[in-house]
Amino acid sequence: MVARLRQTLAECRQPASLCWFGDHVPIMSAVYEIFGKPGGEVEYVCWSNQGKAAFCDANLSANTLSMSWLRELGLISNLKSLFQ
Repeated sequence: MVARLRQTLAECRQPASLCWFGDHVPIMSAVYEIFGKPGGEVEYVCWSNQGKAAFCDANLSANTLSMSWLRELGLISNLKSLFQ
């Protein structure tokens, strides 16, 4: 499914990007009692059909991923103007 989506976006004439990430940690109370609760970091892949370099930050948490992705694409200034 992801490969098909990426291929479709690669063929798109308009700028397109894709960010795929693990958005939750399963609830496993018994396991957490033994090993402790997991951190808030998630694995992710960001891709663009415009050939922009992907950012990589091993310490990126899920709640900062969207803003980092939009900043990397150069869209963050456009978003700020929408909310002012």
